[in-house]
Amino acid sequence: CRVYGDDTAYCDFNKMESTLQQILRVGVFELTMTTSAHYAIVADAVELAKISVGPHCGPLVNFILR
Repeated sequence: CRVYGDDTAYCDFNKMESTLQQILRVGVFELTMTTSAHYAIVADAVELAKISVGPHCGPLVNFILR
């Protein structure tokens, strides 16, 4: 994934690690289908990505889900 200075990004979802794909899928589902607070959903997804995939994935998950 590449994030550019003007906050645009290009990510090929199919080339991401499968664990990261699943975290993003669950995050999008929770954001669209539940009444939980959005900030809490994003924070949980970020922490899960940091633990499961690596610390470099936290900002990416935050960027995509926000």
